[in-house]
Amino acid sequence: MTKSADSPFQTILVINSTERDRSEAALVTENETFIESEPVRAQELPTLITKLLARSGLKIEDIKALAVFNQPGSLTGTRVGVTVANTLAWDRTLPIIEVSAPSLEAALKDLRRWSEHQYVKIAAVKAVPLTTQEKPC
Repeated sequence: MTKSADSPFQTILVINSTERDRSEAALVTENETFIESEPVRAQELPTLITKLLARSGLKIEDIKALAVFNQPGSLTGTRVGVTVANTLAWDRTLPIIEVSAPSLEAALKDLRRWSEHQYVKIAAVKAVPLTTQEKPC
């Protein structure tokens, strides 16, 4: 899958590991959204992302940006998700979008609304700050 020459939309990998016992990853393309959500801890994110890429038929090279939930939620899970996103961004020279949405579905809806102008604003690679608070038990 490749994006249309006249479309500003880029393929985005979304990472959510803010819940204590559930991790989610989604690939948002111009025409489709692929989601993997499993009752696993954040340490399993690389496996979850690998499954997602295999199911979508995309390669890691097709990802043009990363989005990562950085709050609120489990401190350790959030740290792992942010670290995975920062590592991929550094390795592939990709921009990172900070997500503070209440759910994966809300974040996906927001990402779909982006215009070309808004996308260009995040062109630089940057480390996502960890500004999360631990959810009370």
